[in-house]
Amino acid sequence: MGDGTSQSRSDNRRLKASSGLAPKKQHGQKFLTDANNVRKVAEVGSVDGATVIEIGGGTGTFTSVLAAR
Repeated sequence: MGDGTSQSRSDNRRLKASSGLAPKKQHGQKFLTDANNVRKVAEVGSVDGATVIEIGGGTGTFTSVLAAR
């Protein structure tokens, strides 16, 4: 996917379609797709060297960035 550390929007759409994932508005769900936002959250979170457990449905956009650190 993309460069191995993030998903493109088309990767994200394809993964959601193939797995039947769709955000539920009534639960306030959103899928993180903007690579710049993912990078910023990972930087601000300062998780380098820490154990991180990501909870929630999705396509792994944030997980792949954290795992690459």
